[in-house]
Amino acid sequence: MLVERPARTVPLGKDIIALQMEDHYVRIHTRTGSRLAHMTLTEAIETVGPVEGLRTHRSWWVARAAVDHIEGTPRSMRLHLEGNIVAPVARGAVALLREAGWLDATGNK
Repeated sequence: MLVERPARTVPLGKDIIALQMEDHYVRIHTRTGSRLAHMTLTEAIETVGPVEGLRTHRSWWVARAAVDHIEGTPRSMRLHLEGNIVAPVARGAVALLREAGWLDATGNK
C-alpha cells in the first residue's frame, strides 16, 4: 500500500518496528503490517515521536523495543525484529548500539 507523504508533525505511532529506505520511499514496518510512504528516511525518523530507536544502517532505523535478538559479529551484525524482519547493522553503528546500551561488551543483547 502506497501512502502520500505524511505531515512531519504526525507521529507514526507506538507500534512502529522499523523504517526501511526503498529508493525514494520509506517502508514503515509496524506490528499490524507495512506500508510505503514517499519521504526520506530522515523525514520518517522525525515523525516517529517518542519511540526509542536508532539508525542502524544508512537505510534502516529500528525501534529498540522491537529487537528480539542480535546475531553476528561487529563486522556483520543483524537485528532480528518482531514480525520476522531482519535489519542490517553498519559497522559504524555497532559503537552507537553499544553506547546506547543495546549491546553488552561481547556484542550481545
